[in-house]
Amino acid sequence: MSIRLPTIDITGFGVGSTTSFNLKNVGLTASPSIYGDKKPILQIFNDSGVGFAASTHTEGHGFNLPAGAWRNVALIAGEISVDFVAEYVLPNPPVSKLMATYYAPGETPDPIGTLGNSPIGGATQTSSIQTLSNEGAAAGTLVIDIGPASPGQVVSIFNDHFLWKVVTSLGVAHQVLAGNIASPFLQLGAANDLVEALGSLQVDAANDALTLTSGAMNALGRLVTLNGSTGTAIACCTIDGTMKITKVAYLSFSNSGGGALTLALPVAYTKKASFQVGDSNTWQLLASGVAQSIGVLTTLAVGGGSATSTTTPGQWSVGECSHGFDTISYPNAQGTQRNGMLTLIGE
Repeated sequence: MSIRLPTIDITGFGVGSTTSFNLKNVGLTASPSIYGDKKPILQIFNDSGVGFAASTHTEGHGFNLPAGAWRNVALIAGEISVDFVAEYVLPNPPVSKLMATYYAPGETPDPIGTLGNSPIGGATQTSSIQTLSNEGAAAGTLVIDIGPASPGQVVSIFNDHFLWKVVTSLGVAHQVLAGNIASPFLQLGAANDLVEALGSLQVDAANDALTLTSGAMNALGRLVTLNGSTGTAIACCTIDGTMKITKVAYLSFSNSGGGALTLALPVAYTKKASFQVGDSNTWQLLASGVAQSIGVLTTLAVGGGSATSTTTPGQWSVGECSHGFDTISYPNAQGTQRNGMLTLIGE
């Protein structure tokens, strides 16, 4: 008949701590004459976070007993104990018990199964939580570390900053997002990498700005193309917020047809704009289809120049339109091919 030995509580064990199942004191020794060819079995269940190096005392048979493990250990006649030395300790184990059952010679031990309801070893326990909390550790403590074997640490979340990378098909890590403990507190991308905004970027603070500290600004803007009788007029609206910049390039552009050609701006100018134009046929600025008056500089003077009002400025001129507009129009019967540039700046 099997006998359950007293459970050993190993709460508080550290590396090097020792304990034993004493077989002599509980009367589990016998004369070799009654053993025959059968040996008694001690079934050991380590329901704890401690991993042990173990051995039988008399025979000196050594074995390992990891955290959460079971073992069936055959005993020689006259064995007095099974001894344990802690090799490692898992943090915060919910259970810290060492248990054993003695089976007499010839008795069949109960099967060793999956580890029941114990969270030490056996089946993985899962649960659903709403909040992951890691509070109170020293600043700079690594909380989450995710990544392949190489290069490793692709996602690193500390308790006061973070670093997020992606790994290319060549196994090279590229930083995409970093939160720092000192300014700049947020960084997007990395040097020599392209960062693409699929939506709009907005700066809310009145005194803040987008600053280019080095390199060149490559503002593609919105492109609008107008086909002429020959060539094209291509409008590039690089800035179209409250302040706007529109550049129109003429590529052998002409209008020799029977009606005006119009180029609708993606965003209308609501107040006014100054202009500068090079090689160009005449043009107009329309608001809801109506040509607006434009002041063209005609006199330069130290005390102040003068302008002449017109609705159809021509080539090689500068001036200002003091009204809002939404369309650039090119009157008909202008067959000369032009290759200049029109620039509008305003709001």
